[in-house]
Formats: sequence, structure tokens, C-alpha cells
Amino acid sequence: MITGLLAAAVVLSGCGESDSKLNRFQGMAYSPDATTLYLATDNGILRYSDETGWVQPETRQSISGFAAMQNALYVGSDGLKKSTDGGRTFQDLGASGVHFDFLAASLHGHAIYAWVNTDQPPLEKGLNYTQDEGKTWTHAATIGLENEKILCLTVHPDDDRYVGVGTERGMSLSDDRGEHFNIGYPDRQMEQMPVTALTFDAYTSSIPVLAAPYQGKPQVIIGPFDPKLYISSMKGTPEFWNQPMKPLYQLSTGDEAVQLLSTKSSPYDYTIATKQGDLIRLSLKSSAFPQKLIDHGTLRNGKN
Repeated sequence: MITGLLAAAVVLSGCGESDSKLNRFQGMAYSPDATTLYLATDNGILRYSDETGWVQPETRQSISGFAAMQNALYVGSDGLKKSTDGGRTFQDLGASGVHFDFLAASLHGHAIYAWVNTDQPPLEKGLNYTQDEGKTWTHAATIGLENEKILCLTVHPDDDRYVGVGTERGMSLSDDRGEHFNIGYPDRQMEQMPVTALTFDAYTSSIPVLAAPYQGKPQVIIGPFDPKLYISSMKGTPEFWNQPMKPLYQLSTGDEAVQLLSTKSSPYDYTIATKQGDLIRLSLKSSAFPQKLIDHGTLRNGKN
């Protein structure tokens, strides 16, 4: 358990609004008991719970990449840094000067994955991973992703051999730590659809993936797939999926999902962050959702 991650900081006043709007979202994670949501922004890590509302970061820093394990948070900020107290303090793990384009980790595993678009020693261009908190890095071959533009990166919460990426041509899965990828997984039904947000489904121990393409009308849709779940914002009706679908939330015109989060302790609930600065909690079961926790960069108390 991450008891230190629940330490208090400065709680936002009023209805949970800040004096200035938030910039780009870098990543999200839940505490092990799923009561606290961590949101990495360009200015630091915010925390949210239903009891406290939004809590401002005590440590303000520029973040490029964010990942979480069972007992720690990891950020890219002039290298790789680690926090065991909810982002109040950080330990330098090396890779000084590296700007991480994407950072992801397995919640119960040991591997931290990083994608960089240029050679930045000790990391090489493309996908790299460390199993010893940055002491050594391994460059993955990423066969199957040649010349692909990576839009998002995620790692299976229980088995860190499985890595998922979203590209302009669809979502892709690797089961060998990034050595080989299969565009369009599964059965090529996600091929030729840009995927901007991606996460493994925490509901089952098999390898289902959640995806959010930005192509066309930005409507969030969730549908069952034995028991895989997909989230889509594709244009038009969902006949393409050949599965029953349930529209849950209409994104703003021109918006797209950039972060996607699920948790085992609440398997029917999902949190989505968007490019235009919205943060929305969705649920397949509860009538209390959707809840918009951030509206175009402005913090809210979660009540619509």
C-alpha cells in the first residue's frame, strides 16, 4: 500500500477551482485503494478524492512523462525521478537531461518503459525499458512499428512483458517487452484508426485493451468484447464493431482523449483526460456518472 501517497497538502478552496487553468495532462494513476487520483500536469502532480476535492502539488516542476507502480510514482523531469510520498518529494534516478515523450510502468511489475523520439543517452530513439529503476536501460527492437508515429504508451498492470501503443494506424500490442508489435490487435479490427489514448483493462487477467481513436465524431463509446472493453470516439454508428455498444459521453467538438485509466477495485469505472483540458469519470453501472472533474483546464468538485 502507498500510505505515504495519501499525505495531505494544500486543498483548493471553494468548489475546487484554481486561480489559473491547467496546461497539458501528462498522465494519471490511482492509489492502491483507488480513493485518490493522481494527475500529472506541466506544473506538478495534483491529487483528487471525493473527500478532499482537488489538492495542489507541494512540489511544482515541469513534467514530461508520468507512471505509477504499487509503491511509487515516477516522473520525467530532467531525467527520471521517483516519489514515495504522493509527489511531495522526489529522488533522482538518473538519465539527466532526458525528455521522455511517453512514460509507462506496470503497477505490480518491475519494468518502467519510456519512448523518446530522439537519441538521448542513456536512452536510444524509440522504446526503452528499465527493470532496476534507471540504473540500466534496454532498447527494444519494436519490430512492426517501423516509421510509426507513437501517440500513447501503456503497460499491463500485472505482467510487464505486455506493452500497448497507439499509433496513427491503430493500436498495437507486444507480448515480449516491445521486441515485436502487431498493428491492429486484435484481429486487425483496430487497424487504420488513429489511437490517442490506451490502457489495459483492469477487469480481467487476459489481454484486453481499451482504446480511444480520435477519428471523426468525438463520442466516447464502451462495448463488451468477451469480456474485452473498448472505448472509441469514431465517426458515425458503431456497426463497424459488430458488437453491442453503449454511448456514455459526448466529448467537446474537435476534442480527443489523451489519457485513459481503469482500476481493478472499481472495474466498471474509467477516467478520461482530453486534449482540450477535460477530465471525466465514466461508469458502466452507476447513475452518479459521468462526472467532469476538470472543465477545459478549470478544476471542479466533480458535480455536474
